[in-house]
Parts: sequence; structure tokens; C-alpha cells
Amino acid sequence: PDPGSRLSSTPTTIRLPNLRVEPGSGQTLTAPMLSVIASWPALFFDAQHLEVQHSTILSLVLVAMATGAGLIELSRRMRRTSLDPSGEREIAMPLRDVLGHDGKPGLLGQLLPELCGLALWMALASTLILRSQDGAADMTPQDRDLERQIRAEWPVLRSADSLLGLQAMTRSVLLASAALRLEQSVASPLAGFPTAFLLLAAGSRVALLALSPADVYHLDGPLGGTMNVTLEVGALLLLLYLAAVQARRTQSRAAWVLAPATAASAVALGWIACHNHLALADPGQSYLDVLFSFSQLAELAGSVTFLANAVVIAGEQEPEGAFSAFAHAVLPAQQLFSAYFLLTAWGGAPLQEMPALVGAGRPFQMLQLMGVMQVGAYAAAAAIRLAPCQDAASHGEVIDV
Repeated sequence: PDPGSRLSSTPTTIRLPNLRVEPGSGQTLTAPMLSVIASWPALFFDAQHLEVQHSTILSLVLVAMATGAGLIELSRRMRRTSLDPSGEREIAMPLRDVLGHDGKPGLLGQLLPELCGLALWMALASTLILRSQDGAADMTPQDRDLERQIRAEWPVLRSADSLLGLQAMTRSVLLASAALRLEQSVASPLAGFPTAFLLLAAGSRVALLALSPADVYHLDGPLGGTMNVTLEVGALLLLLYLAAVQARRTQSRAAWVLAPATAASAVALGWIACHNHLALADPGQSYLDVLFSFSQLAELAGSVTFLANAVVIAGEQEPEGAFSAFAHAVLPAQQLFSAYFLLTAWGGAPLQEMPALVGAGRPFQMLQLMGVMQVGAYAAAAAIRLAPCQDAASHGEVIDV
């Protein structure tokens, strides 16, 4: 069929814009990332689909508002408390530790480098998005029309791939902070299994970029291309460094548990990915689709083990440093980028399988549910760490945020 047409010659097969089928090649469907992120007008702009999309976005907004309200309330209640000399009442200091007092820098002052890094990345992203052009001069009319359709659907970000680009930028600041604050990061919930699983996820993303063609699994748009590849490679190197430092400082017994458990988990995650993956790559390159599923599975394992570590640390009432506070604040937002991408980038309703893009199993349901679960796990970890410690307060102990 003509690559520019919307429907193939087979009436029962959906032919979506820029899902390229080369004449005489025997291929089924191959999808450049540019087309995958487009919400195709032929399918998207009908009343029922718009209603589903609007309800999904509204639900995400409501969940974010509820989570934010809960965290604000918990942070209001979570105050470093101490008993006055008479022991009759508590003295609450809700903001002094955050803003600083008596010439001592508060939490915001300690996190000034990280906050500046995030601000610089967001400023760069905004500049690249605003300065992005309408496309190359040698683009075909069909590709130019498709790009205009995508930009009409994503007027601010230019494409859904920008969500993953923003996630990579945010991740780079978090991992750089962990590398520069080694003592704090080793004592944070990120240490141990979370670092191991995030390392697996980063390695699979870099392998995916290295093995896949430029039009498959590479980010398009103003935040894609070489910059995104550089960020992913940088994240992998930082995680390798963190893992090496943690391995040197880990007790021998814990190391003997961590290594085989991570290897066994990787095998299990690989098996799940082989049985639940998309069909975006060319025929014969399904391993690329498996790598994409594996990276998301490893991210989920990292978020769940991060939550488990947060529960253990909160139970031990161990004080955490500035990096831990930064990680608790950034990780939910970081994973929200990919969750929103997975829910909205395919042109279908959430949790709805698209047979033309299914390689095996139920990849859409798995990927979208995992994206939401990652955000929930990190948000729950933040809420647990912000929850007040009544026993410590009743005994006059100091609770460090």
C-alpha cells in the first residue's frame, strides 16, 4: 500500500499515518517513533475517543491534585518537634529546617545546585521547543502533513516524545546529585536493589538506542536526537559508578544476596518481556520490542524496591540527608512523564490493546499499568517518609526531615 495512505488495501487492517509498509517487502507494520506518538486524526477526533482522552486527563489531574494535597498535609504535620524544658508542650518548627535559621542553610539551600540544574534543563527544553522548526526542507508532503497533525495534537511539547526527553533530563540531575552526595545516597532508599534495577533499565535503554534504526525507538522532536542519546549514556555511566561504590561499601553477606537476587530477577523480567511486547520494530528485530518492555519492567522493580527501602528506613527512624529529600520529591514527577506517555501516546484509549502493534501478550495493558504503579510507588515512599513519627515525638526525640 501507499505509505501516505491512511488505510491499507486489506479492509480489516488499520492503516495509520506513517506506519510504513514497504511494497513487496512482505512486512506487516513498522512504526517510527514519530508515528507512534501521534494521535492520528482519523481515529482520534471522534466524539467517543475525545471523551475517553478527556476523562483520562481529568483523572490524572485529580489524582495528582489528591496526591499533592495529601503530601502537603503530611508535610504540614511532619515537623521537627522537641519538648520544652517543662516537658508539657511541643515546640513546632515547620519551616525553619527548610528555609534555614541562625545562619545555617536549610533544605532549600542545601539543594540549591540540584534546583539550579533542574531550572537550567527546563529552560533549555523550553528554548528548544519554542525554537523548533516545522521540519526539514526535504520532507515529503505526506510527512509534512503528518508532522503538522502531531504538532496540532501536542501544541506545547511538539510531540509526545518530549515527555521522555524531559524524563531523561530530570533523571540526569537526580543521578548527578547521587554521585556528588555519595554518603547521603548510600544511606538513602535508592541504595541497593533500586540502583541495581535502575542500572538494568538504563542498560536496556542504551542497548535499545544502539541496536535500533534511527526511525524506531529513537526520540523525535526538539528533545530527541543526539541530546537524548547523550543523556541516556550519561545516566548509565552514573549508575555504574553508584553501583560500584555501593558494592565496595556493602557488607559481604549483603553483596552475596544482592547479586544473585538481581540476576534471578533479571531473568524473570526478561521472560515476562518476551511474552509481552509491542511490534514496532522491523520483522526479525522483535528483540528491540522486548528490550523496551524489559526497561519498563526494570523501572517498576526499582520503584517497588525503593518503596520497600523507604519503609525500612522510616521504621528505623534514621535521619536522611538532603539527597533523600530530593529523591522523594523528584522521582514521582520523573516517572509521571513516562506514565503519561504510555497512557496517551498510542492513539487508543488507556488499557486498550491495538492488535496492529501487539507483538506478544498484552503489552499495552502491562506497560500502562506499570507506568502508573511506578508513580504510585514513589509517591507512597514520599508519603511514608513525611508521615509523623508519634513515638519519637512523645519521647522528645528529634525527627529529621
